[in-house]
Parts: sequence; structure tokens; C-alpha cells
Amino acid sequence: MQPYVRLAQDNMQLLTRFSASPEIVSLWMANAQKFFEQASRNAVSGRAEVDSRQLASQVQDNLAKVAQSDAFAELVRGLMVNYNRFLFELVQAGMNAFGQEQAHWMRQAQDAASAAVVPMPEARARRG
Repeated sequence: MQPYVRLAQDNMQLLTRFSASPEIVSLWMANAQKFFEQASRNAVSGRAEVDSRQLASQVQDNLAKVAQSDAFAELVRGLMVNYNRFLFELVQAGMNAFGQEQAHWMRQAQDAASAAVVPMPEARARRG
């Protein structure tokens, strides 16, 4: 269970660091400013609706900027490191469990073999 918990914690730290990075915060602030400017222009002109094509274009532009950012590259790199560590820990835990299970079966086989041995009476043992 520990590899899963560690993966979740490490990924949450990465996402927090990514979302709070100065590069991403400035992108979101610039985006919010554009939306407020557009909303105020619409209010002044009397248009209540938002142009969906213009909105989609802005979202695509923002996503492209995020994908090209150093913060995003660091996020992806960190996720890859976390998943590599997770897989290693998962395999290691499986191998440890397999080793413990193998030792358990060996002990049971030895106990069964010891119980199956019939002790020889003293007289027969001396003749032999």
C-alpha cells in the first residue's frame, strides 16, 4: 500500500508546485485580464453574449503557452520520475512478499517432514 500512498503524495506536491509556479500564475493572470477586458468591452457595447469562437481561440492559445512552459516540462519530468519510483517500489514489494511466502512454505515443508519422521526405538537404533 505504501507505494500507492507515496505516488499520490508526490504527484500532489508536483501539481501544487506547478499550479503555484510564477510562470503559470502569470499566464493565468494574463488570461483573466483578457477575459475581464473582453467582458467590459461587451458590457460597453451592449453585447451580453460571449463569442464562443474567440473564447475557444483564447483557451487554445493559453493551453499552448502552458504546454510550452518550463513549469509544464518540469511537471511532466517529475511525473515520470514518480511513476518510475512507484513501479520500482511496487516490484520490490512484490519480490519481498514472494520471498516471505517462499520462506513460509519452506518452513511448513520442513515442519511436515519433521512430523513424518518416525523415531526409532532405542533397541533398534543400537542394533543398526
